[in-house]
Amino acid sequence: MTPPPRDPPSGRGCLLRLAAVALTVAAILATPSPPAAAQSQWPQARLTGVHPPSATRGSSVVVTLTGSDLEGVDSLRFSHPGFQVEKTADLTFKITVGTDVPLGRHDLRAVGTYGVTNPRVFTVGARPELVEREPNDTVELATPVPMNAVALGTIGQPTDLDHYVFEATKKRRVTLTLEADRIDSPLDASLRLFGPDGQPLAEVHDTIGPDPVLHVVPPHDGLYIVQVRDVTFAGSPGHYYRLVLHDGPVIDAALPASARPGETVELTLFGLGLGEGSRPLNDPNPADFHSPPLEARSLKLILPPETARDATQLAIPTLTAVGDRSGFLVDLDGETTAPKPATPGHPLVRTRPHDPLFLALADPELLPIAEVEPNDGGPKASDPVQTATLPLDLSGAFQTPGDRDVIRFDARKDQVWWIECQAERIDSPALPSWVLQRIDPAQPDQPARDLAVPPDSLDLGAGARWPSATVDTTLRWVVPEDGVYQIALTDQMGSTRGDPRLRWRLVIRPETGRHEFAAFVAPASPTIHDAVTIPAGGKEIAYVHVQRRMGFAGAVRIEAVELPAGVTCRPVVAGPTQSLVPLVFEAAADAPRAVGPIRLNASSRWPNDETTHPGRLAAGEGVTRRVIPGGLIRPTPNPPFGAARVSREFPAAVRDPKPAVVSARPRRPGGGPEDGPPLAIAVGSILPYRIETRRAEGIAAPIVVASESFAPNLPAANVTVPPDQTQGVLALPIPSNVTPGLYSFAFNATLTIPFSKDTNAAQKPNINVIVPTETLELDLRPAVVTLALEPAGALELKRGGTLQIKANLTRQNNFAGPVTLEPMPDATADPAAVAQTLTGSVMIPGDASQGVLTLSAAAEAPEGPLPGLALRAVAEVDGVKVAFVLPVDLKIVP
Repeated sequence: MTPPPRDPPSGRGCLLRLAAVALTVAAILATPSPPAAAQSQWPQARLTGVHPPSATRGSSVVVTLTGSDLEGVDSLRFSHPGFQVEKTADLTFKITVGTDVPLGRHDLRAVGTYGVTNPRVFTVGARPELVEREPNDTVELATPVPMNAVALGTIGQPTDLDHYVFEATKKRRVTLTLEADRIDSPLDASLRLFGPDGQPLAEVHDTIGPDPVLHVVPPHDGLYIVQVRDVTFAGSPGHYYRLVLHDGPVIDAALPASARPGETVELTLFGLGLGEGSRPLNDPNPADFHSPPLEARSLKLILPPETARDATQLAIPTLTAVGDRSGFLVDLDGETTAPKPATPGHPLVRTRPHDPLFLALADPELLPIAEVEPNDGGPKASDPVQTATLPLDLSGAFQTPGDRDVIRFDARKDQVWWIECQAERIDSPALPSWVLQRIDPAQPDQPARDLAVPPDSLDLGAGARWPSATVDTTLRWVVPEDGVYQIALTDQMGSTRGDPRLRWRLVIRPETGRHEFAAFVAPASPTIHDAVTIPAGGKEIAYVHVQRRMGFAGAVRIEAVELPAGVTCRPVVAGPTQSLVPLVFEAAADAPRAVGPIRLNASSRWPNDETTHPGRLAAGEGVTRRVIPGGLIRPTPNPPFGAARVSREFPAAVRDPKPAVVSARPRRPGGGPEDGPPLAIAVGSILPYRIETRRAEGIAAPIVVASESFAPNLPAANVTVPPDQTQGVLALPIPSNVTPGLYSFAFNATLTIPFSKDTNAAQKPNINVIVPTETLELDLRPAVVTLALEPAGALELKRGGTLQIKANLTRQNNFAGPVTLEPMPDATADPAAVAQTLTGSVMIPGDASQGVLTLSAAAEAPEGPLPGLALRAVAEVDGVKVAFVLPVDLKIVP
């Protein structure tokens, strides 16, 4: 066997970054999002660094925080209760790690005057730790590090170089792994190794994501130097890292690549130092100290059940695993990390790679299997391939240069299959490319006929707020005819490499109509963190990103099942084309100034759905899933380059009020504020909303209220409420090419105010403040009529008089029923008063396309314009009242 490269090929990191950037840029251009507007400059506590970022179990360490808007930080919030915290100075805390705290990575947040911060990783390690000794910019000043220890350092400025010295024994393998990206640091590190003679021996970069890992077999006894630098020549107090030096076991890969919970799985592990029962896969090369021989080890593991996977011990004492709803993490040295961020059957978000081996969670109905060689196929249909039966969950590897894996199966006409080939999402450096082919068994000497080549899996709708683009491929395949088919897989760099760690996973599942989706918390903007700080007596907004798959395109309802004291949040619905849905959290004026967790559930079916929204939900059995917390780790003004990950919790802080409160109505057109059902609105309508504002004392600034594009083809709309007014009307156009469905959305209001953290400051600079309205709800339906009015333009109606308006209907979608034309006062300043003083209604029969509406104004009707007034043409379709709405410019005159 050709000796495999020790480190996963470095080309993948670069290729993936370029591909992910390109896909994300394209997705951002196509993703509905709030309109471009000024970013909020209201203070929000942000955490950029924790120094040092780790400690050993049972020890104490003093940490210093870095970030912005950290005034008044008096406590830390961990994702595990086993940490004790004592404040020792401003932004300095003594942390004591309990002996029961699991090894691995935990979330740490700070809590202060300006709310709760985003999380930063705090690692609990098993190996002794030391802090770099500055200055160590030169080889002569290198910080000594013993074997099996961790050095904690910082690239504090762009020109900074850190050097460490360690003693190594000839032919005894040493592993150097640097953790930066994996612990939320922006450091893009490189490791460079120098031998005892001072000559450079090796340099690595981008091994696990951007983090480098170097394995060496020292050619001589002696002292070796390792240099740490940032390859982009960046540096700051936030560019910190953990440098782990060890000679312990390393797991790189396993086959099969997936497993089912609660079952015994037979794995073949690939890596280094795998212990008893391991076997070398190639002979050591004395001339290549950078390629220790790869080992394999076979193991049987009893995986924890799906209902109890957190920190569950496996049957083999030397192995431990932790897992979440997407899979399991297996480690040989007892140092485990956080669960993989995904959900059952939906491992679509690979945001942070982890050191322990990741086993993907297989569907219960699929038995994971490994490829069987030889299966390279060839120019003839009779060449050796692997046969399989659909559905399947099959994993393999490109083990030698030029390796080709061919999987053959039968399929029946009109069956619909979803085919996924995963590599990036199972932490593999492979770049699989595959083609679907047709085989004619009657002509075994004929080559296969190509049918389809899959596209990359594009970003799933959250754009820069939750980057989820992947170079893994997905294809929906409708079988054209009964027959024999095959998938031929190759590595895009296969001519230059081959390695058992170049794994792929092929999953083929039928389209069953199941409600397949996952939901994640996303920040309100690509330039902010995930933290939510709610002003007392006011509102704050966050978003949920809904990822649908396997053909599911239905509505998903998001509901809070746990909230901090004094905080409320209305349920919202993500429509069929809506991947980002807002959640607005409102705190009572007397809500405790405290921090508490938020837990959210996402459901594809909910109580009374057919009563409230008949016919609006996808057929099939409903599914409820937990909304997974998470957010951006490093927001950036250049959104495509943001980084996101899941977190252990979604907390919120209640703090002092903001300078304005904004609301909008109607929340549900045609229905009450909470009861309904709401009136369905026809696409093509223009729907007016009454905007009501309340400014704090001393604030006299215009408030610009803008809509968000919650569905494709929906244009932005806005209204400005002048400083001397408190109300305005926003007319929301709903073009006829918007996809019908249930939608929730909110308006965002922006005002500019003078502000300083120093309340006694003589001069206060202007800042932008953004506040949301409550969430609003629309049930959009296809239009069965459109409406044109005569006379058009401004109308006048005398008090005590009447006004005739001619209505011209255009019927659509074969609708031939009656239509009722009537005023719609929902968005006027006083809907109840308008309804009493302005009356009129006309029913246009099913065989007519015209009618005359006579409006009557009571003698006591108040004089003046009626902004927000609309006329609606209401038709009943399949038992549902659907309204086509147009604003009308009407003035009551003497």
